[in-house]
This record gives sequence, C-alpha cells and structure tokens, in this order.
Amino acid sequence: MKRLVCFITLIFYGIQAFAQPADHVRMELGFQDSLLEVKAWYATRIQETSNKALFILNPGFDILEIRSSKLDSFALGPIEGRPFPFWKLYFRDSLEQNEDREFFFHYTIDLREQNHLKSDWVELNVDKLWFPKFGDLDTQLTYDLTIRNFPGDFDLVSHVGSDISRGQGVIHLKSTRPEDEVLILAGRNMEHRPFDDSITFFVNREVPEAVTQSLGEKVDKTIQFLNDYFGRPRPIDTFKVVIRNCPREEIGFQFSRGSMIITGTDFDDYGNLAHEIAHFWWTGADFIKEPWMNEAFANYSMLLVLDYFDEESAQRLTERYTRQSKEAGAVGAATLFSEDAHLTYYVKGTLLLRQLETYIGKDKMRELLEYRVANDIKTTKGFLQAVEKIAGPATRDFFQNLLLEKG
Repeated sequence: MKRLVCFITLIFYGIQAFAQPADHVRMELGFQDSLLEVKAWYATRIQETSNKALFILNPGFDILEIRSSKLDSFALGPIEGRPFPFWKLYFRDSLEQNEDREFFFHYTIDLREQNHLKSDWVELNVDKLWFPKFGDLDTQLTYDLTIRNFPGDFDLVSHVGSDISRGQGVIHLKSTRPEDEVLILAGRNMEHRPFDDSITFFVNREVPEAVTQSLGEKVDKTIQFLNDYFGRPRPIDTFKVVIRNCPREEIGFQFSRGSMIITGTDFDDYGNLAHEIAHFWWTGADFIKEPWMNEAFANYSMLLVLDYFDEESAQRLTERYTRQSKEAGAVGAATLFSEDAHLTYYVKGTLLLRQLETYIGKDKMRELLEYRVANDIKTTKGFLQAVEKIAGPATRDFFQNLLLEKG
C-alpha cells in the first residue's frame, strides 16, 4: 500500500510538472490624447505542430507590427465556425509541439472610435478584444501591464483579481491567476461612494445621490435574497458597482466580473441588476460549449428575484420568453456560436429551469441550486448528476430530455 501511495504521489506531481502553463501577455500601454499605443509580448506553449498561429485581436486597430521568430507573413481572415476574423500568422518553419514561443504585437487604438471617450469613459475588455489572444476566446492568460501617461483626470478600475501599484507616473497591473481577459475601465471625475459597509459604488461625481441610493437598495436586497436562496455555501460579502459615464443607447449591455458589476444609471431595475449579480455564482462553465450553464442560471435567478420584488415584471417576462422560445433549438446542444444561440441558451434555457422547478417543487429546486454552488458544478453532466442525487433518476431523465428537445 505504501508503494502504491508513493506511486500515485509521483504521478500527481509529474502531472503538475508537465501541465500546460497558462499563456502570459506582457503589455506596455501609452496614452496620448485619444490615442492608445499598445506593445504586447504574448507567450504560449504550442500544443500541436503547425506552420501557423491564430490570434484574435480587434481588426479595427491600426496594426503597426507583428513579430515572431521565423515569421513569414500574416493576414486577417475568417475561420470555420467563428463569426469574427482571426489574425493568421504563417511561419517558414513549423511551430513544434511543446515549444515555448513569444509573439510581439504593436498597434494603436483610437479611443474615440473604438471605445467611449466621448462620454468621458474608457472601456477595454474582452468584448473589444483590445489585447491579443492566442487560439480562441476561451484561452486563459495571466498578464503584466505597464501604463504610462495615463490621463490625470481619469480614475482607473481594473479586474477585481489584479494587483495595482503606482510610482513615478507609471501604473502597473498584474494578475497571476489565469483569466479570460485583460480588463481596464476608467472614467473622468469618478469617486468611490459607499452605500453601506459591504456595497461600494464607483460613479461620476455628478450622478445624484438619489440615483445611487435607488440602485443601492435594489443591489442590497438582491444580494440578501440570493445569498439566502442558494448562496449560503459561498455568499457575497462585499460588492462593487461601477457606473459608466455613458447612456444606455451608447452601450446597451451590462456585465459582471466576480463581485463587481459594470452597469449604468438607466439599468435601475431588479431584472437588470439581478441577472448580473447572479453571475457571482453562475459563471466558470465553458462559455463556448455550454453557455446555458452560465446564462440560463443567471436568468433563472433573475426571475426568482422578480417573483419576490416585482411579480408583474416576472409574469410579463415569462410570457415573452415563452413566445420567443417556440422556435429555439436544443438547449443542451447550443454553443455560443449556434444559430439562434442567445434565444436558445439564454431564453429557452431559463424556461427549462422553470419547468424543472415545477416538476420537483420549489424546495427541491432550492436544494439543487445550493448543491450546485456548494460543489462548484460547472458542466451539464455534473448538473444532471446533481439532479439525480437530489431528485432521483426519473427527474434526471425528465430534464435531460428537456435539454435535447427542439422548439
């Protein structure tokens, strides 16, 4: 037995030693009026031999230079199964499996065209793909950023998991935890405005206190409700709400990152806020292959909040979702890039969770959600196993069939 334990231990540490390291990007950012100059050194370990490398990087940027050892040429073009173009880098010699390789990118971003500087706001995130990403959207990376000439009248917000240091006119951001993105948000004339001991707003000074009070009350009540409903194994303790200096017609969406949501003054209702807050728990599933595991659960949680605080809106939204989902595809087969994907995994997926709730009852559904949080379940297979454990094999079969149904 002792030899067996030692053998397993060696295998474990051997796997750790040879595990694929996370990609890493080192970037130098230089602000000059509305122009941002970016130099990026991207390091990765090649997973399979090839004479080309694919990168995602916003095609609207002015690419000044791309370099790598024995790089022959590069071009922008489509690949099958993706709605956006990729930078295709071609090499004179093959990139070999397990080879460590670095790529250099030099480009400029016109912040007035590519972001929201006209609204006194800079937003650099995954939706803009302002940083190079090797392979595909779900590639994880760590990063080091050096920022020079950052506008003195802007205040910076970064990813919640990054470390920030300042000195001699330079800002340094670093994340050693692999993430899907490099996130920078900045606004002019911003201030931290505590709502209470746990909720803090980062908001333009000109926004009336009444607005943050209204938003804060909804955020506070939503967090308390969801913490109690299914979040007790992992409750929200502190929370940050970032209010953009932009009207909704300019940026028509919100998003969340851990214990932070990025929203606007005109998203002041339980439905909008609850969906993003719920992503504190419902995130981390494969957002390309199994998006319903993130979005449908966040949307279902939103309906739970509306049931409690705004029943009329919950009923109206459920009726609309029922009409919209009649032609939707199979939720379990929907990927991020499937036809009518959003309608399927976001809208219909929410209704399937409602059907599951009706089938097993509210108490069992609540137990199931809490079990998923407590056990950090992030796959469809894992969730179906949880359904069987909490509600039995017949319920698992019932819900699995729902996931496979079209229309």
